[in-house]
Amino acid sequence: MAKNLLIEIGTEELPSSSMYEAVSNFRKIIEENLKNSRLKFSDVKVAVTPRRIVAFVRELSENQENSEKIISGPPKKISFDSAGKPTGAAEGFARGLKVNVSDLVEVDTEKGIYLAYKIIEEGKSAGKVLPDLVKDS
Repeated sequence: MAKNLLIEIGTEELPSSSMYEAVSNFRKIIEENLKNSRLKFSDVKVAVTPRRIVAFVRELSENQENSEKIISGPPKKISFDSAGKPTGAAEGFARGLKVNVSDLVEVDTEKGIYLAYKIIEEGKSAGKVLPDLVKDS
């Protein structure tokens, strides 16, 4: 279920000439930080007064999306011998990652089929991610 988020920053007296720029920049920063943190949202509205900047994030996801990272290794053709047993290339790649050869997967690239290791990072709850995100904004 999505929630809404309100961020309010108190400021010293802002000149009216800089308010439009403050709104635009703050919106961009919030949107980029949310996207980089893998948090989905509907939209970000920003308002400004001479002493406040407020961002309203609509329909913010409660959890980050999972992240998948693929670490490419050696080509499949040199990773296994004719009997299908792993060669030193496959074993060395797996050993370097501290995994078993059986944990490796094949990925099809434009150069051919390579061995790879997939790392899936589970998304954290937004409550754990947002404090640092807001602080960095």
